[in-house]
Amino acid sequence: MLFHRRCPSCGCSARFVCDVCWSQLEVDRTPSFGLFCYDEVCRNIVLEAKNRGRRDLFRPLGRALAAHLETQLDPDVAWTITWVPCSRRGRTDRGFDQGSVLANVVGARLGATVRPLLTRLDEVPQTGRSRAERLIGPALSLHRRFGRMAAAVPPDVVVVDDVVTTGASLRCAASLLLQAGARSVVPVALAS
Repeated sequence: MLFHRRCPSCGCSARFVCDVCWSQLEVDRTPSFGLFCYDEVCRNIVLEAKNRGRRDLFRPLGRALAAHLETQLDPDVAWTITWVPCSRRGRTDRGFDQGSVLANVVGARLGATVRPLLTRLDEVPQTGRSRAERLIGPALSLHRRFGRMAAAVPPDVVVVDDVVTTGASLRCAASLLLQAGARSVVPVALAS
């Protein structure tokens, strides 16, 4: 049986996102962590990828994010890519952690190592939280293998997330990695 793919934004026939909708993705020029503005077109694409089984959409999105990072990162540094982990409920509902999928696409494009450096301690998703609750951010800790003295956090880390609203998740992740000994941390998201 052949499945027909449609653009998640306009519904026309397209393998991933149609050229018209892709051209409508607006690059976020404000000083935020996001590559794209989280407008209606971007929202439709991200929600389709996250919540409606279109994991394949993370390929073009991740490649765009990697292309953006190539212009921002020092090419002589051995970057490690990690992600802000989603809640257990999010993983169970979706069947995957969208941050991990995105980080793996970015890492493959950049030729960088991808490692799980962070663990989610709380199980309350950021989605649905009030702005005040989002500003606190999720409870994160170092991944269990980095909680031991024998393992060291990589010196240069890129932390990937899908959508940033207040920036608290990325700030928490960056702060934790810097406290654990990372020399530099670059937080980045698909959209803000």
